[in-house]
Amino acid sequence: PPGDTCATATTLVAGTPLTGQTLAGYGDDVSSGTSCASGGTGSDRFYALTIPAGKQVTVTATPQATLDTVLSLIDAAGSCASPLTCLAGAPSNTPGQVDQLFFTNRNTTPLAVLLAVDSRAGGSGTFDLSASVADPPTGDFCGIANTLTFDAGVAGTTVGATNDYEDGDRCASGYTGPDTTYALDIPPGQRATLTVTPTSGDGGFNPSLSIVPAPAASCEASPRVCIGAGNAAFGSAAPRTATAYNAGTSPLSTFVIVDGASAS
Repeated sequence: PPGDTCATATTLVAGTPLTGQTLAGYGDDVSSGTSCASGGTGSDRFYALTIPAGKQVTVTATPQATLDTVLSLIDAAGSCASPLTCLAGAPSNTPGQVDQLFFTNRNTTPLAVLLAVDSRAGGSGTFDLSASVADPPTGDFCGIANTLTFDAGVAGTTVGATNDYEDGDRCASGYTGPDTTYALDIPPGQRATLTVTPTSGDGGFNPSLSIVPAPAASCEASPRVCIGAGNAAFGSAAPRTATAYNAGTSPLSTFVIVDGASAS
């Protein structure tokens, strides 16, 4: 059937929802070991969409109460060759629960992607699928970081942000959840102490802090070199703290990455 493989992917147009989509009669091409998110061991279906340059796409799958969907966003340039070139994923949670993923195309040209809608084995039913395109939220990556000033706390969130940053040398533990960024200048001869506190306990968020020296391109380096990092044991509601010292004679521009295992 249409969309059973990457080569026959169904076109998904931003702003034009697809309703009553089914996985009945489809194969299991994306297993839980190769998908971009955990939980999918049942049938799957592929969709093709294009993300404009500099824009963020939001993909939403709304399944019936008897179906548990899993979303994997894949770079179309890599097709569906194993391992998949994953861009974002939304894992299986509960049958009937809405699944949503976010991804920002930071290229200067449109990006062709493939979406695999997978399912947990044993589930059945239809789902509605939609995509929307908008500007990414401020702080989504270091190039558009929020501004952070000393002694002025901010209420932040990673909800609606893309998972841009994960593991890197000398950084806090990497997570597969979304992250947000802040720009901070440290005065000469001063030590900066940064603290992130979960507002409603840990709740699976498990935030971490990574302090990266400017320019913004340093956030994209692999491996990423940090001058400060902090995290805590998973499930802990304690604040996470990171410090960085400016031994120079002029202000030190840095970026602070707040990451987490889930959105919060």
